[in-house]
Amino acid sequence: APIDIIDQSELDNVLTFQPKACGTYTINLSIECSGCDGPAVCSEELIIVDDTAPEVTCPEDKTGTGCTAEEITSLGLTALTLSVGDLTIIDQALFEAEGGSATDNCGISQYAYQDAIVSEACPVIVERTFFVTDLCENVNSTCVQTFTINPPAPILEVPEDITISCEESRLPENTGMATAQDPCATDEVLQPT
Repeated sequence: APIDIIDQSELDNVLTFQPKACGTYTINLSIECSGCDGPAVCSEELIIVDDTAPEVTCPEDKTGTGCTAEEITSLGLTALTLSVGDLTIIDQALFEAEGGSATDNCGISQYAYQDAIVSEACPVIVERTFFVTDLCENVNSTCVQTFTINPPAPILEVPEDITISCEESRLPENTGMATAQDPCATDEVLQPT
């Protein structure tokens, strides 16, 4: 888009031009001065090249108690759903709600994230990489947020206290047996050997 600056009386004035986006701009200057035959006109094409990626502040790492990677949302660690393999586009408000921020000299066009499950148990670890793209298609992908999901303690069931005589059997068949259950494997009951 042409930018016209008209009626400049001093040739040594400083001109500052700060475009809002990358691209090619034509700057037209028309300078009038006393004692001249007429206005001096010049035109210059200015190409703005931005090869600097946005600056990103990453959301803090989060820790919770659970069994699977899918629980990062239900545990309240994030409002964003697990997105393994797919790049999920979000808006600036969601990125900032997660605790992140980003700035860029030419403006930001897109926020996105992608998850990777790096450990499936003891603990479950999910690494979330955020991708912030500016208007010149420079991408910052250095922001990695880590979710650590520690397993809950086993559920222990102990038989009720009983009193037996010296002649009675002290074997578990008579006194009862303690059992433990892993909350992350609900069909598994652990018994002492």
